[in-house]
Amino acid sequence: MSPISGRRLFFALWPDEGLAREFHHCGAGLTRDGQGRRLPWEKLHLTLAFLGPCSEEQQACVEALAGTIQTSPFTIRMDRLGHWPKPQVVWLGGET
Repeated sequence: MSPISGRRLFFALWPDEGLAREFHHCGAGLTRDGQGRRLPWEKLHLTLAFLGPCSEEQQACVEALAGTIQTSPFTIRMDRLGHWPKPQVVWLGGET
């Protein structure tokens, strides 16, 4: 199976609108020097697992598997800030 160029899959959590807007607002001071770009608040997410490039068949399997995942509510403390210079990404992370 050869991966489809550009179809990069990942598992993520998407914050509600209020929290996403708050994160976006907090990030305003991190990109003022022109060393990065801000994503729209609608695209902010917490990546849980990056799967990388996947074929259509692999995507179908991942989607089927994702539909079976069940978990109890949990809390994540967002207490780590980092930066990946090459893609110019500032990230906020934490532990469960």
